[in-house]
Amino acid sequence: MQTPEFLVMHIEDDDHHAELIRTAIEQSYSRWHIIRFVDAESAIDYLYGQLQSTRRAEYPLPSLVLLDLTLPGMGGLEFVGHLRSQRLTRTIPIVALSATRSQEEIEHAYQVGVSSFIVKPTRLRELAIKIAELNMYWSSTALVPPVHDSASRRSAPVPVEWGRISTTTWPEPIAWFPCWWS
Repeated sequence: MQTPEFLVMHIEDDDHHAELIRTAIEQSYSRWHIIRFVDAESAIDYLYGQLQSTRRAEYPLPSLVLLDLTLPGMGGLEFVGHLRSQRLTRTIPIVALSATRSQEEIEHAYQVGVSSFIVKPTRLRELAIKIAELNMYWSSTALVPPVHDSASRRSAPVPVEWGRISTTTWPEPIAWFPCWWS
């Protein structure tokens, strides 16, 4: 199996929300490859399981985690704490997705170690715009430290395509943001 250019681990227990995220990713022209987990425990098994650690080329580490904070079993913030405590995963960016606007919860999420906190929009169009912004930022703008697993391909930035425009390095043409004006 060839390692995807930008692998996103999506942890969401609600099938409807997961489908909205998948649709928003398609509408945002994202080239992300998504692997979805319905709970934190299965995501941890993927990251640290015996099979995965011995066959990392087939089970690559994610470039980004999209995390619902309200999960059955291990909660989202507990999952963040676990990832941040492990050498293998402590530098993987984690974007919290939540329906809450509670300042206490947002502050606590950052204290635990999320890289970004996004309030889930209720409309698909708004969600697609947020996903497009996330894609642009995490796929081509932000530089993140390489993971400590030498088999992972997350150590170098990858080109991003937006429609038919491809960007690699400056001074190549700048990628256009997808826009929805009506």
